[in-house]
Amino acid sequence: MKRLIFFVPLLFGALYGENLIPYRKGDKWGFSTEDKKIVVPPKYDRVWPFREDETATKVMLKGKYGMIDKRGKEVVRPIYDEIEWFSGSLLLVKFNNKYGLLNANNFKEVVKPVYDEIKRSPFSESFLMVKLNDKYGLLRADNFKEVVKPKYSNIEKIWAFQSSIHEGVECTEQGNKNFLKVYAGDKVGLIDTTGNEVIPVKYEDINIVSGEKTLVKFKENGKWGIMDLSGKVIL
Repeated sequence: MKRLIFFVPLLFGALYGENLIPYRKGDKWGFSTEDKKIVVPPKYDRVWPFREDETATKVMLKGKYGMIDKRGKEVVRPIYDEIEWFSGSLLLVKFNNKYGLLNANNFKEVVKPVYDEIKRSPFSESFLMVKLNDKYGLLRADNFKEVVKPKYSNIEKIWAFQSSIHEGVECTEQGNKNFLKVYAGDKVGLIDTTGNEVIPVKYEDINIVSGEKTLVKFKENGKWGIMDLSGKVIL
């Protein structure tokens, strides 16, 4: 008895790869050209169609996910619990309940799967925010170096205030440095984006005060004061 081969038509041809389309033989999936030439033998439990803006697509085998490119080459072995597009150049992968990142151009691992969460930074495109054991840190988005270890309960953009009228304006730069608010429980401090702790995490609240000289407005024991970036109290 002949086994039937089912071809999936291109309903929206512009979305998928130019040459490869999914097809099924029995309960396994592979890829063929539009003229039904087999490129990837039917060995996967599930496959996803190619999209025009993607260099590879996801495949599943025995509950694990990998990727194949438009030539039919398996560029990421199906070893991951999850694999998703993180951005145009990055893939988010989950392995043993930890998340990492792959370069979507050469499919090499750029961040090992060691974090509980990886997400885009809400305050700067230059950083990625990572979470481990309910603590947050930062990776550089260009070289993926861990510049702030996951040790803070939260990390936020800091806002500066004109000292005269306290009108809120975004101001995160002092020279070539950017400052971020970091929390440990209900205490807050200040770091620069190289990970250096500029102001210790021991205050009730902190803000930058802009003017001729950049100063730090801090709250301690319910009272507000002013210090410089070295921690010297001025007021």
